[in-house]
Amino acid sequence: MRTGESEKALIYKTATGDGVLDEGVRKSFRVQVEKPTKTMLREQFTALKPALEEHFQAPLGECESPSFLSYGEGAYFKRHLDATRHPDIAARRVSLVVFLNSCSKEPSADTYGGGALSFFGLMKGPQWEDCAFSIDAELGMLIGFSSDIVHEVQPVTFGQRFTIVSWFRDAKDTKP
Repeated sequence: MRTGESEKALIYKTATGDGVLDEGVRKSFRVQVEKPTKTMLREQFTALKPALEEHFQAPLGECESPSFLSYGEGAYFKRHLDATRHPDIAARRVSLVVFLNSCSKEPSADTYGGGALSFFGLMKGPQWEDCAFSIDAELGMLIGFSSDIVHEVQPVTFGQRFTIVSWFRDAKDTKP
């Protein structure tokens, strides 16, 4: 991913290829990787489908093609949902994140600082709305969560954060 071509990551991309770019909301890069790599990862994610359906107690449809993301120093993705009313992402049910490097308190090779994946609204009640539960990543860690959970990527303070993301769609959805 360090050597792949990259472009600014969109907030979301539509089926027609259009998208929304707003660096006030998301500042990161989408890295291009070879198609066989994306295909292999999509197959591995699809193999997780039965376990995810059992865990989330919901039938799942297709797995979207994985995206490879790079967050450099100062990069972030403000609070958001992976499934919104927008028709191109409304059918997302389960989000997947794979960390390709580890978080560290001090700079060292192949690590980054900050950049925590934080979740909000996990506990009921208005007093908990702004209470964040953050995950410090480790190399190879896979996180699966409901696509309707508010989350963010906090700003990276040093290094470069690398992840792979994908989503399982609703079983009734016909879009791949």
